[in-house]
Amino acid sequence: MTTPLKFILNFRLLLIPLITILTMVPACSVDVGSKEEYLPGIEIPLSEMNTKIRLEIYPGMPDAFTKDEDLLFLVYNNSTSEIVFPKDFGIEVLIHQDNKWNMLTNNWGYPEGENILFPSNVYPGGLPFSVYPDMSSFNKPATVRIVVIGNDIENNDLVAAFIDVKYEP
Repeated sequence: MTTPLKFILNFRLLLIPLITILTMVPACSVDVGSKEEYLPGIEIPLSEMNTKIRLEIYPGMPDAFTKDEDLLFLVYNNSTSEIVFPKDFGIEVLIHQDNKWNMLTNNWGYPEGENILFPSNVYPGGLPFSVYPDMSSFNKPATVRIVVIGNDIENNDLVAAFIDVKYEP
């Protein structure tokens, strides 16, 4: 055999495993961006919530609530910039039933004006707010998720936090 022919045969033998390996790499890669979990009606993924702000149940409030009870929470700012909320704190209330989240009505009324939350190192007390979920058509225990949505004043990014509470009729 001549030298160019040997080179072509050897190259062909190397090319087949190389193509096989290169086609297997994309098949084994992880698609990070497509698995984000969102709540219905909320454009911020769960993975980005509870980072810049966080929610806690107001001290003294029970761990579970029943129909016709309002709920009291505190929102804290973990970031270094101010967070501004609309008058209702951008509150969304959801209930988890039948393996999915459904929106609930919040019957609490809020005064006009924005709510500004300073960073916890400036104002560690947090801002209190109330929620009064419409539970009139629910008669089984469930998980209720309270979400607040505001804006980071420094860069106008949306920020959000959630907390789950137990509903016991």
